[in-house]
Amino acid sequence: MLGEDDMEALLDKGVPFNALRKKIMGMMSTYFSLNTEFTKSYLSVYSGKSKVFESTQCVNTEVFHTVDQEKKVQIRKKLGLPSGKFIIITVGFLIKRKGFRQIFEVLSKLNIPYLYLVVGDYKINESHYLFNHAHEMTELYNKGYELLKSKVLFTGPKENVSEYLQAADIFLLNSKREGIPNALLEAMACGIAPVIRNIKGINGFLVFRDKNAFVYNTPEEFNDRILDSFTSKKKRLCYGEKSSELVNKDSTFEVLYEKLTRGN
Repeated sequence: MLGEDDMEALLDKGVPFNALRKKIMGMMSTYFSLNTEFTKSYLSVYSGKSKVFESTQCVNTEVFHTVDQEKKVQIRKKLGLPSGKFIIITVGFLIKRKGFRQIFEVLSKLNIPYLYLVVGDYKINESHYLFNHAHEMTELYNKGYELLKSKVLFTGPKENVSEYLQAADIFLLNSKREGIPNALLEAMACGIAPVIRNIKGINGFLVFRDKNAFVYNTPEEFNDRILDSFTSKKKRLCYGEKSSELVNKDSTFEVLYEKLTRGN
């Protein structure tokens, strides 16, 4: 995540060991950068010292892929999801950093026939590595039901995430900071148009406003982009198709292997 895992942030953790950490990091022959902002951060510290390989992580496109409308209807029926509603989805832990409170507030004002799916952990035990977020998860879960009532469904973690994505119409991502989320790549591979905050390092690298995604900056724009995706089916499907094409061109295991072996 930018601000946590980029080179400048990593070297700023634990002042007593900064010099040693910087020396060790500087021994790398190649730095794998997830996006342009990670590259900038690395080069600001180690300009010209080693090669930078810039690429997203990979998606298994045999699992995460597009389906036609008939198959989408079948998947919805299999999952017990309504066939006639606009299905909005977010995949990930129910934590504040993902911007769920604002999502709930924006969706609560929408007057369209939708169902919002939150696929991921919302209740965890003491052995979970995110247990320190357990209280905020409970708060967000309660807030979601308070504001959205029957229009939200917390599924919990699922093995068949690809089917939930394929059943959806749009994918929401409202984090302020990210690296390259796996869930975003997977949604794009499934041909689901992203409605996404203007996140540094992602917008202009993986998603492009008014080309393959509905990008927003403010809560008002957030609301408008969702409505636009609902009313403009042709645009939504076009963005989804372009997103899938981009992932299949740049973010499959085969593509990454080819890039690595040819040294690009």
